[in-house]
Amino acid sequence: MFRLKKISRDKDTVFLKMESDPELVSLGTVKKEKARWLIIRGDHLANVGKTDDAINDFKEAIEIDPDIVDAYLYLAMCCVMKKYDWDTVVALLKEGLAVPYSKSEVPLPRINICFQLGQHYLIEKDGDNAKKYLDMGTKLIKDFNSDEKSIKELRQIKKKMHMKTDIEEQINALGTQIFAMSKIVEKGDFSGW
Repeated sequence: MFRLKKISRDKDTVFLKMESDPELVSLGTVKKEKARWLIIRGDHLANVGKTDDAINDFKEAIEIDPDIVDAYLYLAMCCVMKKYDWDTVVALLKEGLAVPYSKSEVPLPRINICFQLGQHYLIEKDGDNAKKYLDMGTKLIKDFNSDEKSIKELRQIKKKMHMKTDIEEQINALGTQIFAMSKIVEKGDFSGW
């Protein structure tokens, strides 16, 4: 616990120093890095049961850089853990999807949002909206899997960073779940939900 506080304090000090450098501030680098760091810290806080602190970090990250899709997804998931009403959760997920899509981004959080919304609407027995989000997720997966350049870059990043999780596998696993839910929507049989 002490280590996290020390890291937080040190990182905040670094950001304060960086924020005083006009060249870095004009490039927007400091804000984007701080927002990314808040998401990482918020994810850690959520994993150790400090959901309220995680929610604050995700909200601050969105305030700093509203174009980071991960922040909306993680904030929505924390809201689920804190038993917020579903309208709030759905609104956050939709807000995340409304962020303009960049071909340079890894689509995993966006696909996950499509999956979460598809699942929500399936539970609500709203086949049209379930299909809309599941189709959107399927399209993102197909686009990603057909872009050899992106896949190659992702593999290089994974290798350089010694990442344990394989983002490609996560994307394809979500694809399998989306496919299965799409079949339920096609049949129109929501009895299992």
